[in-house]
Amino acid sequence: MTEPTLCRTNDTRPTTSWVARGGALALLLVACGTVMLALPAEALAQSAERLRPPAPQQPADPPVVRNLMVAALVVASIVAASLIPAKRGHQD
Repeated sequence: MTEPTLCRTNDTRPTTSWVARGGALALLLVACGTVMLALPAEALAQSAERLRPPAPQQPADPPVVRNLMVAALVVASIVAASLIPAKRGHQD
């Protein structure tokens, strides 16, 4: 009869050392940093002419007559609704 071992594993994946993982991480960080520093420099080199914001256009005049007609319609509907007699009896 065999005794069970405490550290039995069926994992067949190759293991990598912490030094190799750290080296790969350092290489990745250096590559990302180089790309991040190179892109703004390239963008500045491409923009030879200076960018300017667009000039604002003159806004159109508001439709005064239509706005006054809408305001008069709103006021007239409020007055008409307030003049409608209430359907209340003497016992309410």
